[in-house]
Amino acid sequence: MKRKIEWQTLLFGIFWTGYTLFTLFQYFNGTLGSFRVPKIIALVYDSIGFMPTMILQLVFGLFLIFIAFSKKEEKNDKEKE
Repeated sequence: MKRKIEWQTLLFGIFWTGYTLFTLFQYFNGTLGSFRVPKIIALVYDSIGFMPTMILQLVFGLFLIFIAFSKKEEKNDKEKE
């Protein structure tokens, strides 16, 4: 079996995880200040808090990176016929 890389999912997952880690490091250093987030994520921030939301975002980003490497079965020419 070969692994097929879904590049869009991989890049989005890397970007999401990287930005989440960047925001988390700013929070720990006390340099976060204020930042804009989409309204749907703002609802999550308001309902469960900052740290649980950051953990959820890290898990989501790592999940995207994980599913970007999907296993695809390739059939050889003899099996196709």
